[in-house]
Amino acid sequence: MPVRLVAFFILTALLITFVITPVDLCQRTAVLPETASTTPVISTTTAITACPSAEPLFSIVEFTPGERRVNFVPASTAPVGSSIVANCVGSTPTSPNTAFYITYDSIAATLKQNANNFPATGGIFEQVTLTCTPSGLWNVASITATGPVSDIISVPNSIICFA
Repeated sequence: MPVRLVAFFILTALLITFVITPVDLCQRTAVLPETASTTPVISTTTAITACPSAEPLFSIVEFTPGERRVNFVPASTAPVGSSIVANCVGSTPTSPNTAFYITYDSIAATLKQNANNFPATGGIFEQVTLTCTPSGLWNVASITATGPVSDIISVPNSIICFA
C-alpha cells in the first residue's frame, strides 16, 4: 500500500505541475533577457507647421548674371496646407519666353513646362504652384506637354528656370 500512496503523490504532483497550472509553466519558460527594459517608451513627435524655403529647389540659368529670374508670391515659405507660386520671368522684352525644367522625386525623367501660363509686362512667362504638405515637403504642380503633373520635389536644384 505505501507504494501506491507514493505513486499517487507523484502523479498528483505531476498533474498539478503540467495540467492544473499550464499558464504558470508557460510564464516560466518565456523569460525575458535581463537586458530587456520593462519601462514604457514614450516617443513624441513635433508637428510640422510650415515648409522651409522653396528657393533651394530652384536653379536659375541666367543670361545676365545677377538678375533674379524666379519670383515667389507671396513668399518662398508657407504654412502646411497653403500654396505659393513661383514665376520664371525674363528680364526684358527681348527674352519674352521662359521655361521650367522639372525633375520630380518619383519621376525619373526631367519634364519641361513651356505652357506660357503667366502673362506679364514684356512677355509671357511660366508659373508653377507649390503646396506645403504635412510632411514638410513641397508638392509642385506644373503643366507639361502631356498635361498637368503634381508631385513632391525635395532635392535641391530640381526645378530649373530657363530665362
